[in-house]
Amino acid sequence: MSKWRWLLTTICAGCSGLLLAAEPDWQAQLRAQADRWDKAIVARQATEIKANMSEDFRQIDSAGGTR
Repeated sequence: MSKWRWLLTTICAGCSGLLLAAEPDWQAQLRAQADRWDKAIVARQATEIKANMSEDFRQIDSAGGTR
C-alpha cells in the first residue's frame, strides 16, 4: 500500500469513528417518546398527550384517509 493511500485510509478510519460517536440514538429517543405518550394516554393525562402532538396532528385510517 502506498504511503498516501495508507495515510488517507488512516485519516478516514479515524474520522468515521468521530462521526459515528456524535450521532444520536434516534431509535431509543423515538421509543422513549412513544412510551411516554402511551403512558400519558393510559393515565388520561391530557396535558402530556397534547404536548406530544403538533398543531396539525392527523389520524390516518386503514384506507389511508386522514381526519
